[in-house]
Amino acid sequence: TFTLSVGAEDKYGVIVFVDNVYQDPEVYTVSGTSLTFPDGAPALGDRINVLNYSSIPAPHVITRAEAVDEAITYSIALG
Repeated sequence: TFTLSVGAEDKYGVIVFVDNVYQDPEVYTVSGTSLTFPDGAPALGDRINVLNYSSIPAPHVITRAEAVDEAITYSIALG
């Protein structure tokens, strides 16, 4: 088991590489700050890189109505 500096919601909130080789989410589990390889940990000295994007907030997504309202506002402002 390896400890992540920031917790993840689940194994789909991280991307794991071992010695620069992508690891399918089916070969590891994540629970909070724990990253576990149930079928055996990488070898001693293997480099493990984890990209944790589960804590990145989603961007504000506007609706079509909001986009139309903004377009009209900009159109009036620009004349």
